[in-house]
Amino acid sequence: MNKNFNQNNSGDNSIFNTESADKSFFEYLLIFRENLIPMILIIVASVATTLFYLYNATTVYSSTTVLKVENSDQNILKDSYFSEPMAISAFFIANQLQILEGFEVRDRVAGALLDSLEKSPDRSVFYHLVYQGKYHPVGTPRTLQSLRIRLGAVVDLKQKEMLNAIEISCESPNFHEAALITNVYAEKYIEYINEIRKQDISTLKKFLDQEKQGKLNELSRIEEKIESFKSENEISSIETFTTDLIEHITKTETNLADTRSLLSTSKKLREELLSQYKSYDSTYIERLKLESHQASLVQIERDINRLEIKRDLELAEETDLVKKQRIMQVYSDQLNTIQEIKKAKIKEIEKVIDLASTPEKKEIVNRLFLNDVEQITLENKINLLMKSLNKLNSQLSKLPEINLEIAKLQREKSTNEKLYMALEEKFQETEIIERTRVSDAYILDPGTDSPVLVRPKRNRIISMGIVLGILLGIGFALVRNYFDRTIKNPEQIEKLGGTILAWIPTIDGLKSQPGSPARGFVVANNTSSNAKESFKALRTRVQFAKLEGGGLKTILVTSSLPGEGKTLVSLNLAGSFALNDKKTLVIDCDLRKPRVHQVFEVDKHPGLTDYLFDRNSLEDVIRPTSVKNLSFITSGTIPPNPSELLGSQKMKDLLKEMNEKYDIVIIDSPPIVSVTDSEILFNVVDGTILIGKAQQTDIELFMKTYAKLYNMNSHNFLGGVLNDFSAKTGYGYYYKYYYYYSRPETKKDRAENAG
Repeated sequence: MNKNFNQNNSGDNSIFNTESADKSFFEYLLIFRENLIPMILIIVASVATTLFYLYNATTVYSSTTVLKVENSDQNILKDSYFSEPMAISAFFIANQLQILEGFEVRDRVAGALLDSLEKSPDRSVFYHLVYQGKYHPVGTPRTLQSLRIRLGAVVDLKQKEMLNAIEISCESPNFHEAALITNVYAEKYIEYINEIRKQDISTLKKFLDQEKQGKLNELSRIEEKIESFKSENEISSIETFTTDLIEHITKTETNLADTRSLLSTSKKLREELLSQYKSYDSTYIERLKLESHQASLVQIERDINRLEIKRDLELAEETDLVKKQRIMQVYSDQLNTIQEIKKAKIKEIEKVIDLASTPEKKEIVNRLFLNDVEQITLENKINLLMKSLNKLNSQLSKLPEINLEIAKLQREKSTNEKLYMALEEKFQETEIIERTRVSDAYILDPGTDSPVLVRPKRNRIISMGIVLGILLGIGFALVRNYFDRTIKNPEQIEKLGGTILAWIPTIDGLKSQPGSPARGFVVANNTSSNAKESFKALRTRVQFAKLEGGGLKTILVTSSLPGEGKTLVSLNLAGSFALNDKKTLVIDCDLRKPRVHQVFEVDKHPGLTDYLFDRNSLEDVIRPTSVKNLSFITSGTIPPNPSELLGSQKMKDLLKEMNEKYDIVIIDSPPIVSVTDSEILFNVVDGTILIGKAQQTDIELFMKTYAKLYNMNSHNFLGGVLNDFSAKTGYGYYYKYYYYYSRPETKKDRAENAG
C-alpha cells in the first residue's frame, strides 16, 4: 500500500519536498473556486473604489486653438542678388513657439484675461484665473504676475504635425475658461507679431520716400543739363554713339546705385533693430557679428558676386545665342556649388543664434544676423561693380570728346531714371502692404465648439477598475494558496507518496452547532448521508488493509495536532464496524483532553484510568451504547503521568483481554506530535490510522508525522484519513461519487438489482 511512499522517502525520518509538481489548469481552477467569495469581494471593492473615485473626481476639459503662422518675406527691398532666402526656415516654428512662451506675450494675455474676469458676473466658475484654496475667498482674481506664471504652467504649445501651425491647448474644469485662455493667447500673439511687422514697414516707407525725392531732384537736374549741352553743341540725336557700351555702363551704374541704396537701407534697419534691443548685452551682438564676418563666409559672398558680374560681362560682349547659353550653364554650375557651401556655413551660424536667452531677444538677434549677412553681400557687390564700371569707363574714354560728354550725360540720366523707378515701385509696394496687409498669423480653429473630456475617462477607468479587481482577486487567490500550507484534497497527499484510506466530507450541522458533539456520531443516525457512506468506505478499506498475520483487531486512531477530528473518526469507524455485526469497543486513551464521554453525553468517571488504578472493575468501565454491538470506555480520572500509565503492563493485559472479547477495538489517542502517548500505543496495536483535517492541517507536518509512523513500523501503519473535506467546493468528482452511493434507492436501481 505504501510502496510509492517507501521509494520516495527512504531512510529514517526523511524530510521530503512538500511542494507538488506544476499545477494543471484544473488545479488552478480549483484554487480560484476555493477562493471565489473573497475574489468576488475584492472585485466588488475594486469597482466600488473606482466608482467612488469617479464620483469625487474633478471633470477636466481641454480646448485647443490652432494658429496658422506664415514665414513670409518681410524685406520688400530684396533683389535678385539674394540667391538663397536668408530666413532661417528650419528654426522658424521653434522661434515662434519661444515667442509664445516668452514674457511679453504671456504678460499681454494675463492682462487681457484679468480684464475679461472683471466683466464676468460669476467668478466662481473659473479655475485658473482665480486663486484656489482656503487662504482666499472664492473667486478672488489672481495678480498679473501670478496669472502670468500660471499660464506658463497650464498652457501647452506645440507644432501641429507636418504643418506650419501651432496648437495652443489648455485644460480646465470649466471648458469656457479653457477656450477663453487659448483664444486670447492666439489673439495677443497675432497682435504682437503685427506690431513688429508694422514698425518695420513704417521705417522702410519713410526712408524710401526720402530716397525717391532725392533721385527725382537729381533726375530733373540731369535732364536740364542734357538739354543745355545739346543746344550748345547743336546735337539732335545720339544714335551715332556706341549705344551698347553706354547701355551696359548705364546698367552697371544703375545696379551699383541700387546696391548702395539697399546698403543704406540695411544700415537704417540695423539702427532700428539696435534701438529696440538697447537693453541687451552688446558683447553678445559683437560676438555674433564676428561670427557672421568670419573669413569663410565673406569669401563665399565675394566668390558669388564675382562670378555673377563676370557672367554678366561675358554675356554683354558675346552676340552668339548658343555661346550665351553655354556661358550661362557654366556659371550656373559654379554658382550652385558655392551656394551649397554657403548653406552649410549659415547652418553653423544658426546654432550660435539659437543661444539667445529669451524668445524676444532671439528674434531680434536672428534679424540682426540676417542684416549683417545682407550688408556683407552688398559691400562685396559694390566693390565688384566698381571694378567692372572702371573697366567700362576706360573703354568709353576712347570715344571722341563730344560723344563722350553726351554719353556720360545720357548714362547719368538713364541711371537716375531706373533708380527713381525702382524706388517708386518699392514705395508703392510698401504703401500697398501697409494698407492691405494680411497678418502673418491667423486662427484656423478657435476650438470653442469642440470640448474634449481629458479626465476622468469614465469607461476606461471603470474597465481598469474591473480588470484590476480581477487581477487582485486572482493574485489574492494565488498568494493565499502559496502561503496556505494546509491540506487541500486527498490527491495532494497521494502525489507526495502517501496513502489515503478515505476522506470524510463535512458533516452538515456540526459546524453550525459546535456545542453538540453528539451530532458528529453520524453512523448512529438512520438517515443516509455522504459522511455515513464515507465511514463505511473507511471500514471496508481498513478490513482489507492487513489480511496477513490474523487480520486487524486493535486499531489506533491518532493525528498530528489537536482538533483534527480523530475522536470523530474513531467513534464513527467503530459504529460502522458495529453496524456490520462486529462486536466493537472504543477506548478513550486521550488522557489529556478526552472527548468520547462528551459525544455519548455521559460522565467520564469511571473510566480507563480508574480501572488501571484498580479503583473500578472492568465491568464498571465498559458501557454500552444505543448502537447494537458497540461499547466504549471513557478516559476516567485525568492522571499526572499518562505516558507511564498507557505503557504499563496492565494496559497491555487490558488490550489483550479486549482482543479476546471483541472483534474490533478502536483506540482514540492523543496527537502524536504533542506527546509520546500515541507512540507507546502504536507499538502494541495491529494497525494505526493518521487523521488530517482539510484546510487546517499543515501538509508538511502531516507528511512528517506520516513518515515517522511509517518508518517506525510500516507493517502496523495503515495510512491516512482526510477529515472535514468539502467536496462541493471544487472537487465535484468526489461529491458525485459519494452522491451516487448515498442517494436513496430508486425504482430503476431496484429493477437493475433484481435483474
